[in-house]
Amino acid sequence: MIERYSRPQMKKIWSDKSKFDKWLEVEIAVCEAWTELGEIPREAMTKIRKANYNLDRIAEFLR
Repeated sequence: MIERYSRPQMKKIWSDKSKFDKWLEVEIAVCEAWTELGEIPREAMTKIRKANYNLDRIAEFLR
């Protein structure tokens, strides 16, 4: 995104943190659906819901 054309609200929406937050939200929702279908044990969802990520580590992998 070109800095001079970005508004603070746009920067926040398109930030890496926002992107990975939404990806994690989707992944958890998919796991919940798989749990309902019996593909993932219910006990595993406790750990899955606590999942998080580290932007610095992700940046390391993407270099």
